[in-house]
This record gives sequence, C-alpha cells and structure tokens, in this order.
Amino acid sequence: MVDVASRDPLGLVGTLLDKKYRVDAQVAEGGFGVVYAGRHIGLGRPVAIKVPKRPADTGDAEWGDMVGRFLEEARLAAKLRHPAVVSVLDAGVTPTEAYPGGVTWMVAAEATATGQTLKDPDVSGGTKMQVGYAGDINTRVKINRTRLRMDLSYRDLAFILHSTPSLPTYSDFPPEYVRTGDFFAAVGADQNFAGTGLTLGLIAGVDMPATLQTPTGAIPGDMVDGMGESTAVVRNEGDIVVLPPGEDALPQLALKFTGRLDFADSFAALTDVYYVRDPNQTRLVRDDPESELMREFGEFNQLGFNFTLQAKF
Repeated sequence: MVDVASRDPLGLVGTLLDKKYRVDAQVAEGGFGVVYAGRHIGLGRPVAIKVPKRPADTGDAEWGDMVGRFLEEARLAAKLRHPAVVSVLDAGVTPTEAYPGGVTWMVAAEATATGQTLKDPDVSGGTKMQVGYAGDINTRVKINRTRLRMDLSYRDLAFILHSTPSLPTYSDFPPEYVRTGDFFAAVGADQNFAGTGLTLGLIAGVDMPATLQTPTGAIPGDMVDGMGESTAVVRNEGDIVVLPPGEDALPQLALKFTGRLDFADSFAALTDVYYVRDPNQTRLVRDDPESELMREFGEFNQLGFNFTLQAKF
C-alpha cells in the first residue's frame, strides 16, 4: 500500500539526519516541536526524533538561545536512568533542506532476519527453526523545487507471520504448501511552485501480496472447506483473505495525489485524493439459508479523500 502519511510541517520525512538517522514518519506535533519515528541506520534500532519548531517571529539570536536550551535539556535527560524515563541516545544540530536547495539525495537500505523454533510437520514430536527475511531500499532525490522518491521492499511469509506465529499456528509450513513473499514498489514526485506556497505531488504504488497455497482445499483456520487447491492472500498478521477456488492473487495498485498550500506563516491547507484497486477482496455468500458458504470477489475499487486545515502555534 502507498503510505498515506503526508503531514510533515518540517519536510523531514524521507531524509537522513546527521548521516545516520533515517526519518520515516511524523507521529506527533505540539506547540514547540515535532516528533518523528525513525531508525538508526548503523544499529538498525528504531528511534523517536524530536525536532523543535522555530516560531515565525523569532530572530536569529533568540532562536540560538532556544536551540541551546533544547540541547541542554537533552543532556540532562541523558543522565537519567529509570524504566519509566525514555533514554536519550543523541542530540545535536544538523542542517535541513530548504527550497530551492540545489541537489541533494539519500539512499538507505535495511535487511532483517528473524528466527523461531516451531513444530516440525515432518517429524512427530520434533521441532524446526523457521527463518523469516525482510528488506527495503529507500531513495530520495531533491533537485531545487522538485522531490523524487522510490521505495522497494520485500517480506517473506515467515517474516509476516512471525508473531502469530506461522500457519498452521506454532508449526513450520508443511512442504506441500506453496508460499510467495510480499513485493512492494512505489515511485513519487512533488513540485513546489516558487512564490505561491503551493506543493503538488503524485505517488504510485504496486503491491504483490504474499500468498499461501494448499493442495488440500483448506486453509488452516478457515471456516469454509474447499476442494482442490486454495490460495490465501496474507497482507499482515490477522489480515488474511482466502480467494475463490482456482483463483490466483493479483497485484494491488494505488495512486495518491497530494496538495499543500501554505497561505500564511502559521497556516496551511492539505489535501489527499487516493485511489486503490485491490482485486483480491472477497466476501462470503450463499444461495439460500441451507446451502454452503462460498466465496466470491468483492468490490475492487476504492476512492477516498482527506482535507485538513493546519495551524501552528
């Protein structure tokens, strides 16, 4: 799915701070700062990144004092050690992008492997190590007032179901099960128009979901008995859709148009219009109350929009 989180007043999502902290998403905004979810690239560790906001009427000297107090608070907090207190990993000052800004770019990659011991379906009373893999590559390029992005990711079925775990639950996949991983790709661009405060963008994504295919006609945990081969589409833990008999999974497509208009120092209007086509949606039906439940495909197309007025205090 295309990421729909686009509200980012400081424009830091997708950037790399201090050459080691990747900014992934905004999670909160207050009167004095913005908090982002990110990751330490070298350690592979998730982090929260707090960035102070500069008030519109603040001079350079006053802003310097505010930054100094912010850093001093971080140093004091770093000395605290208590289970109820968030540990401070780092603090500092790093330059940020500004339009037009010339040419900047960032490429970040991450890979993860998980392992757990589960029941061995081939050996009575035996166990087996199930290993799951995932990885992603994120690219950002900014050329003056144009920003480009590309995201690629892969998750195999064992990684997606790691916390469930597996399918059948607590057992490694039987050898006769056919499995495929989840492949996701997205590209996007946005353009800031000088002197107008207007930024327009478009993001397109395609997702080939992970699948599990059984030769017996039954998906573990499914309420409907099937005949012949059955295929389940697995997007995340607990998000499993069983397809009608004989049908294969198809790619999911998504488009999102974004617009932002900054019409004052403290006010902005944001809009998102998104379209999703998911040909793997199904529903349960029956011809009459006495007949057996069957699956058929549901609505493929979804259209939505969001409009927000933003005020900064």
